[in-house]
Amino acid sequence: LNDKYAFHQFCRRHNLPVPRLIASVEEGGFAWHDTSLRTLPPTSLFVKPRKSNGGTGAGRWVYSGGWYSGSNGETMQAAELMEHLAQLSRRGPRLVQECLVNHRDIWDLTAGALSTLRMHTIWNERGEVEHLFTM
Repeated sequence: LNDKYAFHQFCRRHNLPVPRLIASVEEGGFAWHDTSLRTLPPTSLFVKPRKSNGGTGAGRWVYSGGWYSGSNGETMQAAELMEHLAQLSRRGPRLVQECLVNHRDIWDLTAGALSTLRMHTIWNERGEVEHLFTM
């Protein structure tokens, strides 16, 4: 699970829903997963290191009116953000995904972070998937 790209590919192969992967950024270069793209799309983005855990190094970029706003208050247009991500990728590969948001009915229950659950399962002695716990 520490390789977020490998996990994304595993989920896709097994028809599990995952956020749209827009690009991988490594050593300053972009690999577009939507081959029609050559720049960042006009939508909010979630960027995370390919290999990490616990949300370390991840960030949300909210799109509005041609600008992306980061969680630290910085604002950039697409070309600037691409250069920023290219620089970050020199310290380790990054994944650029569509940014998911909570449903409006639970929006006020969160501080803006995406509410998620992680189910832990095992194969039991009969070869069946068994739920252990959810956190």
